[in-house]
Amino acid sequence: MGKVVLIFFILISVCRVEAQKTFAENQIWLGSSCTFDFKKGWAASVQYRVRETKDVTKYYGSYLFATMEYKINKHFKFFLDYRNASIVDVGHYHRYAVGIEAQTKWRKFEFSFRPMVQRQNQYFLGDDENNFGSSAYLRPRVKIRYAITKRLDVYAYGEPFVDLQNTTSVDWWQNATGVKYEYIKNQKINFFYIWQPDYTKKYLHTFNIYGIDLDFTIKVGKKKKKKDKGNTTTEVPE
Repeated sequence: MGKVVLIFFILISVCRVEAQKTFAENQIWLGSSCTFDFKKGWAASVQYRVRETKDVTKYYGSYLFATMEYKINKHFKFFLDYRNASIVDVGHYHRYAVGIEAQTKWRKFEFSFRPMVQRQNQYFLGDDENNFGSSAYLRPRVKIRYAITKRLDVYAYGEPFVDLQNTTSVDWWQNATGVKYEYIKNQKINFFYIWQPDYTKKYLHTFNIYGIDLDFTIKVGKKKKKKDKGNTTTEVPE
């Protein structure tokens, strides 16, 4: 009986130690993006975002994104992406990515699958000429979106980060859910939450991310219909 009690208390002690090795952090991401919707399936977008980390007590850095995409048909599109991250007291990260997205619709649902390959280079502060480190990941994202109304929709996605350089293991996941509302035509606000567990540490690192994005769309060179006095329609460039 004494041995059973001893083992029981040892197990409790181990569980407590393991519990102490878990880490959770709250972050806030704030951003704004603008998409230029061109003719013949081409589009370009830019986005700026800032992050507050350490339970929203520290300004972490800023991120500038640039994306060019081409819509092959109503189900497939191809894109190139670049991100510049300026991290306080760390340095700069340059990330390059290429991917393709497949999507289909069923009633008010939209399903998409987006595999993307990215490579990121890190540079020390004050030493921009020398490459300090690099990483490469495969990010196959599965997303579902539901249109509640013409202006309001909800979405959720899951996305593993598969390390292509070392072990081809999943380093972390990015799982998100959000609500997007078009308050004015071509202007949307996006409220989202990301649960991001990190498996690269000896103990579990979990990030709870709360964010808001403002999304703007500018249609370039496209035409809209306008009625004249004779009740006919003419094409007017926007």
